[in-house]
Amino acid sequence: MKIRNSDRDAEDIKLDMTAMIDVVFQLLVFFVMTFKTPVYEGDFGIKMPMVSEQPSMNPEVTDETMFVRMVADENRNLNSLTIEFGMDTLNFPFDPANPEGCYVALQNYAIELVGTQADPSGGDIEAELDIDKSLRYRHTVSAIEAISGYKQGDQVVQLIEKVNFKDVE
Repeated sequence: MKIRNSDRDAEDIKLDMTAMIDVVFQLLVFFVMTFKTPVYEGDFGIKMPMVSEQPSMNPEVTDETMFVRMVADENRNLNSLTIEFGMDTLNFPFDPANPEGCYVALQNYAIELVGTQADPSGGDIEAELDIDKSLRYRHTVSAIEAISGYKQGDQVVQLIEKVNFKDVE
């Protein structure tokens, strides 16, 4: 025996969406109000090499160019770091006991160079990085951070702003 409720069939079932819309707008306002944009920590002024077949398109090397050569070992980690500027040639082997030692030496040399210039922001000194293809990227970033500047208290001290990469053939 089938019992039918004629009152129920006659009515349409309606859903009240007002509460759902209120919750969605509250969540939207919450996320908009709590969103914080990230502050870029290392905004480097890097001039990447031009892709060209002609050697005349390469950036010019001046007398004020510091050359940094980074050699990788068989595990793609830093093996040695060599700095050349003018007549100075300094070689720093990588020490696993002190992994930041090479970068501290690089930064100290950059501070010494910038300190001898009249302009405290590095003047016309440029850095050219010659990096092994197999070297891990974090070593490249650490070298760029070391020569571009450091933070002293709440102030950022800029060292060398112009960073070039040696063309890889």
